[in-house]
Amino acid sequence: MEVADYSYSPDFSDNTETQRINDLHQQIKFLSNKITIAPAIRGMIGGGAAAYFLLKPKDTATKMIYLGLGGALGYYILRNKHLPDDQVEAIKLQIQQLTDEVNRLERGQAMSGGGLISSDSLLQSDYDVYPFDGKYLELIGEPTTPFACIVFGLPKSGKSIFSIQFADYLGSNFGRVLYIASEEGFSPTLQKKVKDFVKDSSNLDFAPFKTYEEIIANDLSPYSFVFIDSLNFAKITVEQLEMLKTDYPAISFITIMQSTKGGNFRGSQEFAHNCDVIVTIQNGIATQKGRFQAQSSCYVFDEPEEENVAEIPQTNNAPAYEYQAESSF
Repeated sequence: MEVADYSYSPDFSDNTETQRINDLHQQIKFLSNKITIAPAIRGMIGGGAAAYFLLKPKDTATKMIYLGLGGALGYYILRNKHLPDDQVEAIKLQIQQLTDEVNRLERGQAMSGGGLISSDSLLQSDYDVYPFDGKYLELIGEPTTPFACIVFGLPKSGKSIFSIQFADYLGSNFGRVLYIASEEGFSPTLQKKVKDFVKDSSNLDFAPFKTYEEIIANDLSPYSFVFIDSLNFAKITVEQLEMLKTDYPAISFITIMQSTKGGNFRGSQEFAHNCDVIVTIQNGIATQKGRFQAQSSCYVFDEPEEENVAEIPQTNNAPAYEYQAESSF
């Protein structure tokens, strides 16, 4: 059924999304009035208004007379006019279509503003991730861009070696990396680790910054990933780390932390709640718990160096940090 006679058609070509929503609401109201207000009443209102504006009476009494006569004439002309049932149904269908469009637009605005989002929209959303492969895919999964990671373990457990290997992998595949060696500095031991475990140094830079103040005095924006080894030595607080994330929202921060004898990392539990991945290093084995992958483990070294090296345990028995506070994962 054609309903052109009942269409309200504003020009949407140059409208913004908000203007389009407003125009759609007006169109819905216009069509609703067509089926909710009797034609005779519309004729009375229209006739009165037409008489008032066309004849332009000057005094109040004449205005009231013209309004009454015009309204009566409009009522008389349309008193027996009624929309056919099929046109009423066609208008209702058009109203429903317009209402659906309004809902889609308003949901889209809510999504862009951090508000509500439908499950369908969530499933259709695309998110940027780092497509890890090999052992890092098995260990961590595919993290979003950017992500935050904590690596910790007891002294000589292999946490710095794991971190340098990870930095080399990220630099070789995904972007520039800055490794801040706060604790070790530029030293023979750092040099040996780079010689032994860095395959491609073209995208990997090192810095000896020992404090938060030294870090923020430098521009980190050229980098996609920043390692801080370690947070404890640099005495960086939760608030300072969060400020770095705020100042550089495109950078993934991988922070190395010292461990207590009891197996927990040294520092506030807020560090754990504010990150995406926690990697525990114990006896040459890296175990992660995080948002992008089920708990998993891998060797820090590609192959066990000794016959009696510790075996990677099953998931249920894997060494992993258990929060004292409630886990956010």
